[in-house]
Amino acid sequence: MNFAPQKHLAGVGTSHGPTLATFDNHLYMAWKGMGNDQAMYRSSFDGTHWAPQQQLAGGTSVGPALAAFGNRLYAAWKGMNTDQNNDQAIYWSSFDGTHWAPQQQLAGGTSVGPALAAFGNRLYAAWKGMNTDQAIYWSSFDGTRWAPQQQLAGGTSVGPALATFGNHLYMAWKGASNDQGIHWSSFDGTSWSAPRKVPGVGASKRPALAVFSNHLYMAWKGISNDQGIYWTVST
Repeated sequence: MNFAPQKHLAGVGTSHGPTLATFDNHLYMAWKGMGNDQAMYRSSFDGTHWAPQQQLAGGTSVGPALAAFGNRLYAAWKGMNTDQNNDQAIYWSSFDGTHWAPQQQLAGGTSVGPALAAFGNRLYAAWKGMNTDQAIYWSSFDGTRWAPQQQLAGGTSVGPALATFGNHLYMAWKGASNDQGIHWSSFDGTSWSAPRKVPGVGASKRPALAVFSNHLYMAWKGISNDQGIYWTVST
């Protein structure tokens, strides 16, 4: 596989990376604004053109997550930072292809933003705790209600990633505090496996997960000042 030359999405920008999800025969992108602009924006791609950006209700200091579930597109995000308050609540909304529903609040809170993935007949969210709480929490949504949050063994300073592969939901994360190892666990719909460490690698930021051609791929930034990008694939 080769990648085409990069292209610029005209007229938009972000101070944090964007998120992508496929929904209703379109590719959707969502992002936080530039600099101190904590508004959220989105656009969709029909295979030829990106639609003009539109603003989503609410705001975030770190950028949203997207995932398709059922017949809707879901977004989840941490709140905004202001001079008076660092809002670490988790908010979410869903899109039916025409309208976004009013934002709602998910129990729990995070300092870095959640991850989303659909698995089986539920939507899953995972996140790092608030402030110095480096525990990993997760919840699932059946289309009507979010289940009470639960805690996963292990911890992270930067937040987890989620992806569905085969008959399991996978989570990967950088360790807590100065632990730059990459850890992972899988969920079979009932329980999470004991966390394992990817041998011989490390990251200072959140890793990314995606499925391609019947394999699970992981990519990450190197440790500390190493700004190289590394990747691996399931075997």
